Amino acid sequence: MIAESTFAVRSGVAALVAAVLAADSGGAEVGVFWGEPGPAFPREFVCIMGAQVDVAAATMGTTRTRDETIRTQINIVANRQGTDAQQQSAARAYTLLAALETRLRTDDPTLGGACWQCLVTRIEESGGTPPGDRAAGRYTEIIAELTARVRITN
Repeated sequence: MIAESTFAVRSGVAALVAAVLAADSGGAEVGVFWGEPGPAFPREFVCIMGAQVDVAAATMGTTRTRDETIRTQINIVANRQGTDAQQQSAARAYTLLAALETRLRTDDPTLGGACWQCLVTRIEESGGTPPGDRAAGRYTEIIAELTARVRITN
């Protein structure tokens, strides 16, 4: 049961990311990856990373329902070159995050029925120059945690 609900939520997150990027790519190629990207990747990409699951008993009746809290990490990365590269990459990464969060809140808070609700519950930003490749410009990476709540009833 945990495996099924976790995979359903992660698949829902991936579908949500793909839908957002299809609607708001900003004219750029934006890659979507399960896990880390390979050696060749576009200058903007989103990685659906690992998940953490906490399980708690919801009821003590004969059905023994359980509540699951599934936290999925996504990494949003934007690369830019030029004088204002760090600011531009940060602006683009936050634009992608805002589009994703808006779609999640307004259009699909249940990830297609995979959960009761899913929210962006934490973000962390980092950035810099890709190691060993100053010519590549600057990047911003936003690590966002999406928290979904699921009740298992059978």
